Amino acid sequence: MEPSGLIDVLMQGLIYLALIALTIYGLILGYHWYSYGTSKRASTIALLTFIGGGLFFVGTMFISYLAQ
Repeated sequence: MEPSGLIDVLMQGLIYLALIALTIYGLILGYHWYSYGTSKRASTIALLTFIGGGLFFVGTMFISYLAQ
C-alpha cells in the first residue's frame, strides 16, 4: 500500500471513529439530560445543539476528506 493510500484509510477511519464517539457520547448525554434534568425543554434544546454541532464537526471532516 502506497503512503497516500494509507493516509486515505487513516482519515476515513478517523471520520468513522469520531462519528461513533459522538453517537455514544450523545446517547449518554441525552439519557442524563432527560433523566436528571429539571426541564425537558432545556434538555431538548441542549440535545439539538449538541447534534447540530456534531453534524457540523463530522460534516467538515467529511468535506475536507473529499477535497483531497
